[in-house]
Parts: sequence; structure tokens; C-alpha cells
Amino acid sequence: RSGRYSPSKRVTAVSQSIRSVIETLEQRQLLSATLTLVNPDVLPSNDRLIFNTIQNLDTSTPNVVHNTNPLQIENTGDATLTLNSLTISGPWEFVNAPAGNYAGTQLAPGASLTVTLQFTQASLPPHTGNQTNDTTQPNGGAVVTGALTINSSDPTTPTKTVTLAGYW
Repeated sequence: RSGRYSPSKRVTAVSQSIRSVIETLEQRQLLSATLTLVNPDVLPSNDRLIFNTIQNLDTSTPNVVHNTNPLQIENTGDATLTLNSLTISGPWEFVNAPAGNYAGTQLAPGASLTVTLQFTQASLPPHTGNQTNDTTQPNGGAVVTGALTINSSDPTTPTKTVTLAGYW
């Protein structure tokens, strides 16, 4: 019987070979960068920032101008994250940004970068009707929208967009 084919020996050998490959794969760690956004103001969300500018401050009712907002960009992955570009559409700009608006910035795993945006709308934009809660001026305020687009080396979500809304 020494020259006969034995299915059970072959199955055992294949099973051991597969087990070895699976154990090797389980030990390997796949490294990747992960871009996570955090809105320190919490509301309305991590991918939406709200700003305002008040044309005529009311002396009897205190108004609050909220024309800047921070946004925290975190690398929650386990490999270096590269910010390829940060592009703003609409009347916003970065406050104290380096040349290139953070393009090429690298974040080590666990590191973060806080960028600050400023709403720069200088006059009442074209609009129809009053788009705010001001009922004393029928053509009062208006809403302006824009976006911050972040392109990075995050392999799962290489582009993230933050919606920007400004009330003027």
C-alpha cells in the first residue's frame, strides 16, 4: 500500500498549508491614513460649519458676530496622512494659513491640525426675500453657501467636503 494515493493525507497537507497562510495574514497589519474632521463648535456637524456677519449691530439687543470657525483635521489612521490640497469656494478664506494653504502638510498617526476659516462676505448678497429671522426688514439678511474641499492620501475617502454656510 505504500504507493497508493491517500486523500486524507493530501487534505491534511492542504489544510496545514492554508492554516499557515491565514496565520501569516492575521499577523500582518495593513497600514493606512484616515482623515477625520472635528468641528470644535460641535453643531451642526463635523462636516458643516456655520458663520454670520451682522451689518448693523443692535445696541439694545446684544448681537454676536461669528465670522470665524476652527476645523480640526485629524489622522486617526496608522500611517502618515498627506493633505494634498484644501480648496475653498465662496466668500471664505483661511486665517494665518501657510503659503499653499496647507498643501503638502503631513500628519503622523494620531496627529491633528486646526485650520481656521473666516467668512469674508462684505455686502448683502443678491437674494429674494428675507432669509433670516429678522422680521422688521423684509429684505433683511441672506444666506451664502460654499465649501471646503480637502484632498488627501486617505485611501478610503481621498476627498472630503465641508459645507459652509454664512448668514449676512
